[in-house]
Amino acid sequence: MPIDQAFKSINDAGRFVESNKIRVKIRNQDDMLNVPEVPGVYWIETTMPEKEIFNPKIYKDKKRVTTPKGTKIIVQEKQNPYIIYNGTESNINRRLKQHLFKEGNEGTGKLGLEIHKGKWKEYEWYVFYMKIEDVPLRNAIEIWWRHNIGWPPFCKR
Repeated sequence: MPIDQAFKSINDAGRFVESNKIRVKIRNQDDMLNVPEVPGVYWIETTMPEKEIFNPKIYKDKKRVTTPKGTKIIVQEKQNPYIIYNGTESNINRRLKQHLFKEGNEGTGKLGLEIHKGKWKEYEWYVFYMKIEDVPLRNAIEIWWRHNIGWPPFCKR
């Protein structure tokens, strides 16, 4: 049955991406030179406790409260790194700069952090990425990951 084959293919692709995504430590914008300007999926990981990432009002607006049935929100264990966000974009470098260094238009939906300043620079920050050009496949991997690995706390949809 074709739908069963599609399901298996998405699972296989999701497991492949999870096992092979590339991790880069980010301390400042120079480290972003290690992230290519390519289409793909990306993840943001930190050791910063989620309640310290934003002020209380913004935290309330950005925090995911519920998830689809069968999924769980990712939580930090002790002071270990944990994924706080994942997404897909035609240029993952540019998109990650919007999230981590508050670049781009203020109207753009983004985390809008400045991890090289203030309280954020006291913690470790990493990005993971996988180059994927096909838009439907990128979207499928993004949602597969959330349903099968965990829902990052700041992913609203």
